[in-house]
Amino acid sequence: GSSASVFSYGENAFIWDSEAVTMTRWSIDKSSLELSVDAILSLASTGVGGGRSNPTFISESQAFLSRLEEGVIVEFNPTLMEITKTHSVAPLDEGENMDGWVSEYIGYPVNGKIFYPIYKSTPNTCCEFYQNIRATVAVFDPSSSSIEYVHDDRLMGSRSDFLVDEKGNMYVTPSYTNSFIEPYFDLDPSMTSKPWGILKFNADGSFDPDFFVDLSESVDMSFNHNSMLAHSDHIVINYIDKTYSHPESFDDRFDVFGRTDFRSGSVNLATGELESFESLNKSSGTYYLNTIDGLNYYQIFDKDHETRNLLYRQNSLTDYTTVSSNETGRINYIGKLW
Repeated sequence: GSSASVFSYGENAFIWDSEAVTMTRWSIDKSSLELSVDAILSLASTGVGGGRSNPTFISESQAFLSRLEEGVIVEFNPTLMEITKTHSVAPLDEGENMDGWVSEYIGYPVNGKIFYPIYKSTPNTCCEFYQNIRATVAVFDPSSSSIEYVHDDRLMGSRSDFLVDEKGNMYVTPSYTNSFIEPYFDLDPSMTSKPWGILKFNADGSFDPDFFVDLSESVDMSFNHNSMLAHSDHIVINYIDKTYSHPESFDDRFDVFGRTDFRSGSVNLATGELESFESLNKSSGTYYLNTIDGLNYYQIFDKDHETRNLLYRQNSLTDYTTVSSNETGRINYIGKLW
C-alpha cells in the first residue's frame, strides 16, 4: 500500500509500514521466489513514527532508524528483530523543521558515525520573506548518543543524499526546490547563499571550506532538477535552460515536470565548466536508485512519455541499458538479495 516502503539487507527484504509503525522482515525462497514473513518489529513506542528515515544497516546485528524532527534514533538488531537502544538526540536545530521544510532520509556510515544529509525544501505556501535554511548534514555518533548539525551557508538548501564518486568523495548538491526560491520569494539582499552549488563533505564530519562549485556561473539554466552521478571529478546534472519561464502562480510550480526539454550535462569540478553529456538527454527527470555489483541503476522518466518510467543500468560512463519499463507508478527501490 501507499504506507509501505521496501528495503533489503543481505538476502532479506524489509518492509516499513508507516501507519502500523512496524518493520517486517521477509524471506524469499530462491526456487519459487515466494515470500514469507520472518518477523515483525513494532516501533510504535519509540517516537519514530511515519516520518522516519530509510533504515541504515551496519551489520547483521546493528541497524538504525531515525526521526530527527522528534530527536529520536532507534538502534535495532535486524537478525533478532529486537530494539537495542532508543537514542534521544537534539532535534533538528534552530527552528529549521517548519511545516515539512526539512527532513532526513538516508544515513551513511562513516568511521563509526552516521551522516544524514538533510533535505531542504521550500514552504508549502508563498511568498513570504524567505528564510535561509542552508545546507546541513547531521553527524550522529552511536557510541555517545550525540548528534551535531553541521551547516554551510554557501548553498541555500540541499538534497537528502550524497553523490559519492569512485574515490569515496561525498558531494552535497542542491535540492530541486531551490529553483523555486528566486522566482517566487523575497530575498534578503545581504544573503550570499547560492541556489545552485556543489559542496564537499569530509569524512571527519565537516564541510570542505576550500571547495565550492557555483553552478549559477557555469550553467545557463532556470531549473536545476537534480545531480545524478559523480565520476572522475565531474558531476552530471539534469536541468532546463533559461528558455523556460516559471509559471506566474506558485501553485503551478510543479508544471515544470510535464516538460520535455530537460537536458543533462557534466560539470567539471576543477573548472566549474559545463561539458556535453548526451546519454541522459532523453529523460524528463532522472533519479539514482542504487549501486549493485559496481553498476549504478537509475529511474528515468521518458521524455516523450511513451512509458511512465524506465529502469536504466549504467554499464560505463556513457553506455546505458534499459532493464525494464513501466506504464504506471514509479520505482522507489531496487536491491540485490543474492
